[in-house]
Amino acid sequence: GTTGQRCSTGKYCPAGSSAEQDCDTGTYNPDEGAGSCQECPAGFKCGTAAISAVNGAAFECDAGKYCPEGTVTPKDCPIGTYSPNTYLQESKECRSCDRGKFCDSVGQTAVTGDCNDGYICPGGANSATPTDGDFSFTTPKNGACPVGHMCVAGTLTPQPCALGTYQDALRQSSCKTCKAGYACDKIGIETPTTPCDSGFVCTSGLQTPSPVTASVGTWAVCTPGNYCPRGTTSEIACAPGFYQPYEGRQ
Repeated sequence: GTTGQRCSTGKYCPAGSSAEQDCDTGTYNPDEGAGSCQECPAGFKCGTAAISAVNGAAFECDAGKYCPEGTVTPKDCPIGTYSPNTYLQESKECRSCDRGKFCDSVGQTAVTGDCNDGYICPGGANSATPTDGDFSFTTPKNGACPVGHMCVAGTLTPQPCALGTYQDALRQSSCKTCKAGYACDKIGIETPTTPCDSGFVCTSGLQTPSPVTASVGTWAVCTPGNYCPRGTTSEIACAPGFYQPYEGRQ
């Protein structure tokens, strides 16, 4: 007569089998007497043949990776993402790189570091100097710090230039002192356009066009014998035949 035995776990025996066959990589079989093997479950890896169970650290999907059903070799989390967690099943479970940080390689378990001075990284940056596009507050993109603002390394939001300062260039980590002859009387100024009031010599850093109300900046009242129209950076002497006995005249 014919004798036989039940197919072992980790093996499979199709109808008419004369010998057990190992479950292929990417599959496993926890049951005896099976005619086929099961796909390795999502979140796990089955990198060897003849697996009978997928419990334990040897089978968990590694940090920085994700494992769809049937995984033999875990897939890397994409550039611009990372994951400190194990057992991920899909790429969308990888974390977008944190705000102010960048993730410049695949399969990362942590962020690489801060984005550089002069750059803004609202999330998902794949470089310390990203070039995803022009940043705007309505559609934030990883890229150059906008004009009128400053961005130090790792900044979360571009900082508008303070009163008395401006910034007319991209990718800057500080703002410029307001130009001579002008007042930077609003925050976030790209270019000074407000002239200093007449009757004054305005050197730099003014927050208001009327220097006498300013607490910062370098300025002086126009002296007798001279006149100072709006935007004056140095006194203009009265022409021969004219005089000016008063200070602060235009």
